[in-house]
Amino acid sequence: MAVDGSGRIVVADIYNNRIQVFGATGDALLAFGSYGSGPGQFYYPSGVAVDGSGNIVVADIYNNRIQVLATTTDRKSVV
Repeated sequence: MAVDGSGRIVVADIYNNRIQVFGATGDALLAFGSYGSGPGQFYYPSGVAVDGSGNIVVADIYNNRIQVLATTTDRKSVV
């Protein structure tokens, strides 16, 4: 779990192979990702962080990689 500069809470949803984003009050804003090995897909995303630019950084364990996902300017969607 991580918190971005806007107070959004970013959670690695391990068992559903996705990332969820919640508002500071806990309201669901966004869920993205699916099982797989392509861009934006995950296989056991076990860790998440947000860098200084607001990018979401995901430790994708069983794909043996780190994915960096850039957020768009509306801060509710991920590219």
